[in-house]
Amino acid sequence: NTDEDNAKVSREVGLAVCEGIQSFGKGRYDEAAEKMLPVRHEVYRVGGSNAQRDIFAQTLIQACILSTNPQHFNQTNTLLEERSALSKNSPLGERLAAKFRKHHPL
Repeated sequence: NTDEDNAKVSREVGLAVCEGIQSFGKGRYDEAAEKMLPVRHEVYRVGGSNAQRDIFAQTLIQACILSTNPQHFNQTNTLLEERSALSKNSPLGERLAAKFRKHHPL
């Protein structure tokens, strides 16, 4: 049943995305990353355009860069590589990578 499928996706993915974005907007980057990291490979299930999914990816990357949790910012390189695979030669990707290096020098 489509209604049941939509409800399941909303519970499993949509709620985490909404809570993560809300946390990000409030400056709670650790919490935002905690909510969004586990569902990052499932966001497509919610639907939306490639651009909307890219906004999710950008928000998650920013949350991980700004997080005080080492586990989160350790995920940033992986997230940047995943985004780069989908958005080749992206100036935004380069700016995000530069911001990561500035906040967390290797």
